[in-house]
Amino acid sequence: MRTLLIALALLLVTPAGAQQFKPFPRANITKAQWQTYYDEVSRKHSANVQIVEAEKLMIFTDPESKTFYAFTQPEHSAYPAVITRKLEIRNGNLFVGQIGYFAGDEPQFARLFKAYLDLNEKLRDASKQKPKEGTSQ
Repeated sequence: MRTLLIALALLLVTPAGAQQFKPFPRANITKAQWQTYYDEVSRKHSANVQIVEAEKLMIFTDPESKTFYAFTQPEHSAYPAVITRKLEIRNGNLFVGQIGYFAGDEPQFARLFKAYLDLNEKLRDASKQKPKEGTSQ
């Protein structure tokens, strides 16, 4: 009975078919896990995809949850890897949750992960500099 109650509670919290933000317990995953995650994300979010050829990335966006999935393409040095970022406003401030997974070269993945952390910091800084609605600079 307790298991059923927990399952029902999870269904109420997570919309049916919602994409998991953290689908794996560790960053180091298998190529099969990466492929399964890529297939799932691309199936759900193919309407909102951007190929960034210069960066060798395919970025899927879920506008509803403000989540971005950046999958490396085969030509990328960290392939196969993915960085997932979720934007939220907490207490009036921008928060960027980030998780990443790799099945390829760990040092290259670490560089990619750090580059996104740096980008997150720039986004937070830029969001703090914007004047609030109804105020002037």
